[in-house]
Parts: sequence; C-alpha cells; structure tokens
Amino acid sequence: MAVVLCEGGKAMETEILSVKLRELDETVGQLHSRIERSQAVSRSKRQAELEAVRQDCAEAEQTLRSRMRFSRSGFVRELTEACDELERAAKHAYGRVCTTRSEAEGEHPNAEESILLAEYALDFAMQAANRALALSLEAMNRQPEPSEREET
Repeated sequence: MAVVLCEGGKAMETEILSVKLRELDETVGQLHSRIERSQAVSRSKRQAELEAVRQDCAEAEQTLRSRMRFSRSGFVRELTEACDELERAAKHAYGRVCTTRSEAEGEHPNAEESILLAEYALDFAMQAANRALALSLEAMNRQPEPSEREET
C-alpha cells in the first residue's frame, strides 16, 4: 500500500482515523443529548423518538454490514460474521427473557431490567471504543516514521 502524505506530513490512513474519531465524538454527543431530552418528554414523544432511533440504527447497520461484506479484507469478512453471530445471540437472549416473562406474567421486562440492559449496552460500547483506540494505535505504529517515508 502506498503511503500518501497529507499536509503536515501525516499519512492519509492516519487522517482517516481522526475523521472517524470526530464522527464518534459527534455521535456520542448526540446520544447524550437525546437521552437527556427524552427524560423530560411524554411517553408518546419518547416512543416516536424510539422509532426514529430504531430506523436510523437499521439504516446505519445495513450500510455498515454492506461495506463490511464487500471488503477485500478477509479479516473484515470474518469480523462481520462474528458481529452477526453476536447480534443473533443478543436478540435470542432478549427474546427469551421477553417470552418467559410474557408467558409467566403477561408483560415484557420491567423498567429495572431494561435499564440494566441499556447500562450493559453502554458498557459494551465503551469497550468497543477502547478496542478501536488500541487498533488505531496499532495501525499508527505500523505506519512508517516520517524519516522512513522520506527515504522511500
């Protein structure tokens, strides 16, 4: 792979990581704002927000999965399969909890269980962000140093 230098001598591949990090910052900021706003609105407005978020998530997931499936990298295709498997397992577990409770009590998981699920989802998101940091640092370490770039 050719290393293309940007202004200031940074490799373009490293610039991509900065762009993705800014996107993540923006998304987390929006998530925080949406949660705070949703605490102060009616249940019907929260339900409308939920439907909008679900639609946004479905579209973003479809786009990401499409990009991953058509990647030239075998690792990315393998990662896609692992993500699909994890998603199926999570849906199965949540569905089992809903089915068990609905059969036994005629209701879905209570607020406490739902909050706990949301808390763990945020914990997994933080772990994913930390893994992304590690992968980013590894990728940067694999880039030639500026002095090595000048020699090539």
